[in-house]
Amino acid sequence: MRSPIAVCLILAACLLPGPRQAMAQSGSPDPVFDDVHFARWSADGAGTHFNWNVSLSETLLSTHQRLFSRVVMNVGGEELARRRGQGQFLMMIQLTDEKGAVWQHHYPIDLETIAEGVKGNDYQYVQPFFVLPGDYTVLLALFDTASEEHTVTRRKLHVRQLRSDPLHGAWRNLPAVEFLEPCDPPDAWFLPMIRGKLDLPVKTKHPVQIDLLVNLTPTDRFAGSSRAQNVNMSVLIPVVKVLSAVNWGDAKLNVELLDLSRNRVVYRQDNVRDIDWGRAGFRLAQTAPGVIDVKSLANHRYSASFFVNEVKRRITAPLSPGQPRAVIVLSSTISFRPEVELHPIEAGLPRGTRIFYLRYQMPRIIAGARSGRGSGEIPVPPRLGPLTDDLEPLLKGLSPQLFDVTNAGEFRKALARIFDGVAAL
Repeated sequence: MRSPIAVCLILAACLLPGPRQAMAQSGSPDPVFDDVHFARWSADGAGTHFNWNVSLSETLLSTHQRLFSRVVMNVGGEELARRRGQGQFLMMIQLTDEKGAVWQHHYPIDLETIAEGVKGNDYQYVQPFFVLPGDYTVLLALFDTASEEHTVTRRKLHVRQLRSDPLHGAWRNLPAVEFLEPCDPPDAWFLPMIRGKLDLPVKTKHPVQIDLLVNLTPTDRFAGSSRAQNVNMSVLIPVVKVLSAVNWGDAKLNVELLDLSRNRVVYRQDNVRDIDWGRAGFRLAQTAPGVIDVKSLANHRYSASFFVNEVKRRITAPLSPGQPRAVIVLSSTISFRPEVELHPIEAGLPRGTRIFYLRYQMPRIIAGARSGRGSGEIPVPPRLGPLTDDLEPLLKGLSPQLFDVTNAGEFRKALARIFDGVAAL
């Protein structure tokens, strides 16, 4: 089997910049399509035979709480070798909805700079996109700018509504289609250039104080694994983004990102309406929670105590008389090393305070991370027997409401229940 010489990451992606990525539901045209007269030759149906194949994936719910699909295009290496040195190959995608609105995107392969020896390798291009429920006609095309040869294939895409959606209406103001492009972590986790925003209002009876405490450190079993770190962040950071974008009304949200491996706060932002990703992303890029260096190893035995102290600090911070408080603890399942000292919180829960523990099990499929070719699954470190959680016993004295989450659908349900719990305070 030939190996692709280039693979575009399918889920770890950032939204295409530029004015043509309009928010309007009427579509988003790409001017290159007019330049090459796409409408004329795509309607003819006739074209050149190319050694290529295409596929369109099923639609899934991402951790960002958006539906997504992807187009995969494979071009034979001999096709590239035969045209090497002249012009470009344009890989072109057009989606048209039931009302005739059109969204277009293209990706160029520079044939003038392509390397020798390309004949023995295929080129794979993967284009992800967010999409709303509905029916779409998808045109996938390949165009040679030097010879003006072209080929086009047609697909149908049916995007179903979520069954019994607990967050009905969250997509009401989103564009129907948003194309995405690859980018590197930490932007790959947060997707800072997404312009579509979820509509998640929470009506509270009182001006609730909400503290979101996020443990960024993966379980010690995978300490030092960059892949485990990437999988962990690819789940937690999108959750942070969703929670920080909620319209909490009169409530006030504070966010704190914790690195338990180094006993430090990576990032803190008070009274959040949207995360300041410029600052938060910079701080995350400077650290790798869970990757313990020699200097930090000596203090690692106190990492559980650091977590406990941060929780206690939040639940005992001064509030206005009668003001309720909600603390949301977000973490993946974590087991500490044997030498780590575990001392559960003994102080009782202050009146008017609720604790929500959102616990992610290490999932097999995660939106926002790098996937294997064509599988749609995210490689994760092998399971070494059942994963126990050492954070839950630390919180037991606070009677937290626990949500075990393994996928985006379960997270959506947990979100709705957390919103109800905060609204009831």
